[in-house]
Amino acid sequence: DTDLLNPLYGLKKNLMHDETDRIISAFSLNFTPIRHTYLRLQMGWDVSTSSYENGIHPYYTTSANQSVDDSNNSGSYHITKYNTSDPTLNVLAGYNNSWLDNKYSLGIQVGYHQLENGVTSLSSYGYNFKVIDFYSINNCTESTVTSKKRSTKRRVQAISGQLELGFNNMIFLTGRFRNDWSSTLPKNNNSYFYPAGEVSIVLSEMKFMKNIGFINYLKLRGAIAQVGKDA
Repeated sequence: DTDLLNPLYGLKKNLMHDETDRIISAFSLNFTPIRHTYLRLQMGWDVSTSSYENGIHPYYTTSANQSVDDSNNSGSYHITKYNTSDPTLNVLAGYNNSWLDNKYSLGIQVGYHQLENGVTSLSSYGYNFKVIDFYSINNCTESTVTSKKRSTKRRVQAISGQLELGFNNMIFLTGRFRNDWSSTLPKNNNSYFYPAGEVSIVLSEMKFMKNIGFINYLKLRGAIAQVGKDA
């Protein structure tokens, strides 16, 4: 067998380590400007910093004692730093009311939504260790070190609306829509419309169902929607 790799040696000597610091925050405000109306502001922020280190010990590969090629037998080290920032914003306004002893009800809601996904990364790679058992980019021969920086940001803005009609707190007809604008799509084709419709009937509110003792709540619901996701 020409396989000279020792898995226990690789477990103890090779490097694979990552560490992440993350903070998730959420904030909400609710207002009632006038009776039967509401205004809701929701804000969130997910931010993190991560580091990833990977290294191969100079003596791990099978070619370590069979080749004079430094890229094969001198060890390698790779470190990457990631910073992410994902803020979100949702503003909702609505109106809910009922008439004739709650026999007829109406619910209206409109909203504005925004989310971002931001990533910045800096990575460095090198090989040919100066000190055999020391993992650091500073321990790699200077001529072998390469670095790369990358920054990306994705933003989606949207408006939404919902109209719900109710009868006798038993039958509900709901229509919804949402329109997204995405920063990852071409400017002349970055807007998409998503409609949805729903009908629901609370069967347990019907007279013949109320006599069935073991049924407390039974609802029949049907819905159709169009959805999608940007690049």
